[in-house]
Amino acid sequence: MRRLREYGSYAIGFASLFLLWHVAAVYLVQSALFPPPGSVITRPYKGETLRVKVLDGSAFEFEGEVFQSLSAVAKKVTGGHCNGFAFFKLGKEAV
Repeated sequence: MRRLREYGSYAIGFASLFLLWHVAAVYLVQSALFPPPGSVITRPYKGETLRVKVLDGSAFEFEGEVFQSLSAVAKKVTGGHCNGFAFFKLGKEAV
């Protein structure tokens, strides 16, 4: 039983460490790749210019609709799943 408790405390420690690492990684990626709120991301696509406004809290507005990720915007545009950063050619994810 003691071994189980010790393992449990390590598991909680590892889970906390992983969560902390994940939050830090997301913050660094967002701060490095996301344009600041109020910015407009533009991209030519099939003869049109797409315009996406960056909102507070990592949200995006496209054609009057609010999306929680650039990938959701890209899916709306293309009809299929794709990486939003790559689709809009942001940061090192750009193709």
